[in-house]
Amino acid sequence: MNIKNEKAFMSLIGLLLSIAIIVFVAYKVYNVYLKPSMSQETKKDLSSQGFDTSSQMGALQSSKQKINDINKAIKEQANQFPE
Repeated sequence: MNIKNEKAFMSLIGLLLSIAIIVFVAYKVYNVYLKPSMSQETKKDLSSQGFDTSSQMGALQSSKQKINDINKAIKEQANQFPE
């Protein structure tokens, strides 16, 4: 009778370990794929600087536009200096 209880106990430990592994993997998947990419504080800071934070695509396009504006300003400044 004692051996039967030990086998049941080991099966219970195996089941709990399997559940713990599944929960850990689900937590990691949530953090990598489903968690919002920007915190509210980051969105607020970017919005105050003129970036669109309504979606990831909007943030990407507004970032590209800001980079293009900076490049144009640098080129204009470089053209002001004589060669």
